[in-house]
Amino acid sequence: MIILGTVSPVVYMGTDKDTRKYQNIEKNPSVAFTGDGVNDVFNITGVQMEGKASFVTDEDEIQTYFQLVMENTHLQKICQRTLITG
Repeated sequence: MIILGTVSPVVYMGTDKDTRKYQNIEKNPSVAFTGDGVNDVFNITGVQMEGKASFVTDEDEIQTYFQLVMENTHLQKICQRTLITG
């Protein structure tokens, strides 16, 4: 599962240590991702980002990430579904 939060110019993405994503970042921290919002076929919006990933170990920064997640209503719904079904 990936949960995204952002504090410009930092983008936080959460993933478990046993995922392929985590293992790939350990081997090569160069990352890219895209996100899009498709309201209809004639109104597609999106963003593409590239950069270097690093693992967050600082407790204050981890709390910032969780605060961002909890402030985002859409992400709250994802977390609740994951906790219920996961």
